[in-house]
Amino acid sequence: MNLISILKSASCRLSTFSKLTLSSTVLLLSACGISDLKPNFEEFSYYTLNPESGAFCKRYDSDENLKYCRSVIPTNFSHIETRKIELVYQQDVVGPNRVMSLINIITAGENLTYTPARLANGLFKLPINEQTDTVWDVIFKLADQNKK
Repeated sequence: MNLISILKSASCRLSTFSKLTLSSTVLLLSACGISDLKPNFEEFSYYTLNPESGAFCKRYDSDENLKYCRSVIPTNFSHIETRKIELVYQQDVVGPNRVMSLINIITAGENLTYTPARLANGLFKLPINEQTDTVWDVIFKLADQNKK
């Protein structure tokens, strides 16, 4: 059953306002080419870390401009969640600037299971592995907690 036949069968049960709203929505969606939208189901390729801003991002090889970022700054205030990162890197995040300490651990830590690459734009390119995934999981959880 297509949308037009659904509209026709529902027309006797809908108010005039509902019919206009539904028709407008259908026109708007068809005019925007909603059928041409394609979600990106591609797995992300690597992480990047901006040591200046603390932005930790998921990136894709197919489109370097496509990214999904979170900040490492909230780790400064959550010793409990940060402990998960300390365990996987086998190194303590220390003060007074816990964020810089974490960035240093991620980019030049003593127990890295990867080799970070410094890019021309100053970012660090980091592979996907247990350590970097743990950082992502922690900062993602902290960002969600801050929304509440």
